[in-house]
Amino acid sequence: MSDTSPDWAKPTPLGYGIASEAAHFVAAPLLAGACIATIGVLGADGNKFRWPGPAMLLLTLAFVALIASVQYGFHARGHFYSPTDVDTWYPPGRSRPAESTLRQHQQRDFQQWRRLRRRLIWRGSVA
Repeated sequence: MSDTSPDWAKPTPLGYGIASEAAHFVAAPLLAGACIATIGVLGADGNKFRWPGPAMLLLTLAFVALIASVQYGFHARGHFYSPTDVDTWYPPGRSRPAESTLRQHQQRDFQQWRRLRRRLIWRGSVA
């Protein structure tokens, strides 16, 4: 009997999943914090800047985009896992769904992760 189930889905390049996590869970919160700090400085000393109003507006929009990036990244991460994760959750030799079913679910979830990641990129958040 030949195995006609799909292969496990994987990102290209292979390290992209980890890089994406770093962008959404490390870089985005740090940059959002910098936005808030700068908004505070502009609010306190607005008269010392040329265009404090437009700067505050743009920083606020950047802050919202960065926070959205963290949220989208969180939701996307729930759909990104590896065959090793599946083996941890469903150890071989114990009661587990068929291998082809697990691969199909992983492929479906991987495509969902890619869709959410693309939305992040198109919305101008950190990639």
